[in-house]
Amino acid sequence: MNIVRKIKLRKLKFYTCNKKESKLLDFIENYFLNLKIIKLKRFSNHIFWFKNNKCIFEYNLKYNIFTVKYTKFWEIFNIHFNYNDDQTNKLIKDVIEDVYKLSIIQNSISIIPSSLIEHEYKLNNYSVILLKDIVK
Repeated sequence: MNIVRKIKLRKLKFYTCNKKESKLLDFIENYFLNLKIIKLKRFSNHIFWFKNNKCIFEYNLKYNIFTVKYTKFWEIFNIHFNYNDDQTNKLIKDVIEDVYKLSIIQNSISIIPSSLIEHEYKLNNYSVILLKDIVK
């Protein structure tokens, strides 16, 4: 069963899990699912996902490239959930493809610095994107 389905079933009380898996599901729900999706005016070919004024993900619409901006994910998954880099990459890819219906061709490093993205965000130079508008 995929992780997003587990989160949904657990909310409905149709799925029970151990403490460690519960922490993993909570983390994914908090940092992958409950994000503000925006398009910055300055970077109109990109979609960004924000949590607490921090850019978490970036998606380049022109080249179909997805970027994890919050690089601490690897450290968190490694230390707290014993995931290696490949497992973390796969998990992120699977969740993003499942929830946001994006076919990720490449997981990449962004050329736009997070500090610049977050600065533009704080200036309110963005429009909010609804999930239905990006789901293909």
